[in-house]
Amino acid sequence: MSYYQHPPFEGGRGRRAANNPYDDDAGGGGGGLRSSADSFYIKDSRTLQKEIRDINQHIISISKRLDDNATTSSSGGNVELLSSYSSSSGGYALDEVRSMIDKAVTLTSCAQKDVNEFKEYVSNAPTPQDAMNRQQMLNKFTNNVSTLAKQLEDMVRRYATLKKEAAAAAEQQQQGYSNKKMKSKKR
Repeated sequence: MSYYQHPPFEGGRGRRAANNPYDDDAGGGGGGLRSSADSFYIKDSRTLQKEIRDINQHIISISKRLDDNATTSSSGGNVELLSSYSSSSGGYALDEVRSMIDKAVTLTSCAQKDVNEFKEYVSNAPTPQDAMNRQQMLNKFTNNVSTLAKQLEDMVRRYATLKKEAAAAAEQQQQGYSNKKMKSKKR
């Protein structure tokens, strides 16, 4: 037997577990209806946790990219840097940020839908204690998703502001270019 292999479980369940009146498969082994429902609950909980982590990572990435672009605009960067800030120089195009925001919005709406579906686990809990635990988990998921949605709204506002600044800078540069052309024609 290798170091990582464990011997098969021998013997029954502990005395306390065998006498648990709420445990559907108290006889040991077999996995009844409750254990399969619990496995779906656990699987869906983990899926929601992963979705929340993914949304959070997207928001962090968006924030960093918006900060990179905002730094460029506040330092008096030209239009080319603002509107299509090159990835090779560490910045990101605003269009790329927009697609990241769209993906984060999609992920957030899916997570909100999954949180609403998760409510069924609370109403279908086998015991009052399970219902309370599931309600706490639901509250945690609801709070996390709503917090992330608010952060995402803030990212959208920051993006819109940066986009307006880029458009204003482009217009200003275009006017400067036309003024130079007119001055050169007068000579």
